Amino acid sequence: MSGPSNSKIHGALLSVADVAEALAVSERTVRRMIASGEVPIVRLGRSVRIRQIDLDALIGRQLHTGGR
Repeated sequence: MSGPSNSKIHGALLSVADVAEALAVSERTVRRMIASGEVPIVRLGRSVRIRQIDLDALIGRQLHTGGR
């Protein structure tokens, strides 16, 4: 395989369950965040994934703004 791998370009793709576990919230909370546009998603067929870089950005925004 030539060229950079997809994971180097876009980072890991996480499931809603993975993100919920990482943030210590429910999957329902993550889905609400997705619906509100707070968390961008990647659709793979019917599956929803969140890029690791977007999860990191979300956490960074919360650190800088002190939450809501």
